[in-house]
Amino acid sequence: MNATRDFARSHFFTHVIIVKPRLRASLKAVLPVYRKHIRPLPGPLPRHLTRAVLKNTGLDDGEPILFGSEPESAVKYPEVRWRDPRPNRKHGRLRRRVRMARHRSLAEEAAEQNLDPSELEEIERGCAPRAGLTSWPKMEPLRRALLKWAAPRHLTDTWCLDWVIEQLGTWPPGRVMSAIDVEGFIPLQPSSHRRWWPHMKTRREWLETAAQEDRDYCDRVERAIERIAAKRCKKDVGSQERHFQWLAGYQLCGWSENAIANAVGTYQPNVSRALHRLAKSIGLTMRSGEKNDRRWTAKRIKTVLLPQ
Repeated sequence: MNATRDFARSHFFTHVIIVKPRLRASLKAVLPVYRKHIRPLPGPLPRHLTRAVLKNTGLDDGEPILFGSEPESAVKYPEVRWRDPRPNRKHGRLRRRVRMARHRSLAEEAAEQNLDPSELEEIERGCAPRAGLTSWPKMEPLRRALLKWAAPRHLTDTWCLDWVIEQLGTWPPGRVMSAIDVEGFIPLQPSSHRRWWPHMKTRREWLETAAQEDRDYCDRVERAIERIAAKRCKKDVGSQERHFQWLAGYQLCGWSENAIANAVGTYQPNVSRALHRLAKSIGLTMRSGEKNDRRWTAKRIKTVLLPQ
């Protein structure tokens, strides 16, 4: 069930990017705050330090370094969640009982532990420190920046914020494949790399060759998926697929239920029922129906929807 819901949530964001292409680019405003508070993972040893390390460890025999060092790699960031996905509620209740026994308020105990009251409140709910941003000390600026970005876009649910954090950790954003494009797709067999013979190629030359083969393999996979997508677009997308389109437009762009109904040629109650059913299944808090964007007319919505 969780795998199905995770797939549906990923599919929802695929359609979000379709109806609002500049959504991920708008995250650039949050990026400096993210990189200030989340430190990257340690990478390979820089080339200019290789000789010094060998010398300090007694492994430097004065001979040339045959294998070289790792090529420069992209900066990687640790996996971060908005909230601890597996809170220990029993431990949280124990923390709260200890605080109450000391006759301290939430603010007093938080000041004693050098925490924000909101962080201590999350810890008393069972969230482990640093298991999520809500219970991570000194992360209030990043939490504020994320909520400031997510609130006007109605993406404040925990799993939505997890998606936002993931995009920041893998910046710059790459190409997104629609889940409908890869349905039933069997990945091509990757090319197996040849053995490395150090006397014929240096380590760096061999890694560059291997990296090029990996890039060629990814290009072949993308071309295969595009061919499948072109064939599928000629067929009906299906009611469930249309509902993802409707919900993405309703939530992010301010489409009204009446405008969607007029655009697809159905009745407003049918649209409302489909939106609420899908939002409930993926755990999305729907925005208020009073915040519709009147600029999105039925005619304009038709230009965004996938072929029916």
